[in-house]
Amino acid sequence: MRLDKWYLDAVFPDGTVWFGYRARLGLWRCPAIPWASGCEVLPNGSMRTVSRLGWKEWSEPRLENGQWVWKSPDGFHARWEPSGRGVDAALASDDRLRVRWNCLAPKATVTRINGGQSGRAGGSAVSRGVGYVEHLRIDAEGPGLPFRELAWGRAHTAESSLVWIRWGRGRELSLLLENGTRVSGSNATFSKEGARVRTAHGEWETGNGRPFCDRDVRRSFPRWLVWLARGMAPARETKMAGPVRLRTASGIFTGSGIWEEVTWV
Repeated sequence: MRLDKWYLDAVFPDGTVWFGYRARLGLWRCPAIPWASGCEVLPNGSMRTVSRLGWKEWSEPRLENGQWVWKSPDGFHARWEPSGRGVDAALASDDRLRVRWNCLAPKATVTRINGGQSGRAGGSAVSRGVGYVEHLRIDAEGPGLPFRELAWGRAHTAESSLVWIRWGRGRELSLLLENGTRVSGSNATFSKEGARVRTAHGEWETGNGRPFCDRDVRRSFPRWLVWLARGMAPARETKMAGPVRLRTASGIFTGSGIWEEVTWV
């Protein structure tokens, strides 16, 4: 199994949240299956999701003058300008599993190219926010992954950024990326409720998040694809967005975050 996946997101001052994926899935000797989606969640909780699954490739994000540019299937068209450095890391590299994680923009300034129009009546008129960009490549032997639980999230304040990844139930991994650098953390807790972690820089804590995605991912794709990718599609994905607080020696800084918990049967 081979998976090449891009993930991008954005949070705007009015509370609008957007996230999108562009992926290619290769299964045994089958041709690679391309897929892309975009989802916008408005402050009132209403959601619009558009997905494209088929044999036609959707264009991947491209780098222009130091900014990542992408237009998703739901019409969201924006630029992500990284606010600092990222990291390219091998999360696993053995005969059974190879994972390359390229966090291209742990924190970015997001500017809508379409002037804030999302293609939906009542959509956000705010054209600038903060966001995140990553590119993930997985090569795995067999039909599934060697871990059955994943916690991921990113938090932004005006001063700093934090990204966390945790694998569980099978293969263990715990990674923290603070301001583009891998760091260690103590008293760390990661779940669908968010994150609480202390680093040398300060204490991070997410507030009460609002769920905007809680689904059985297997029901989002055709049965034939779920059968082919058996063991790959998660049984549950819970995504949250909410406030973030960072307490340092210089003071208390607030911002926003997006995080998720994914489980497999």
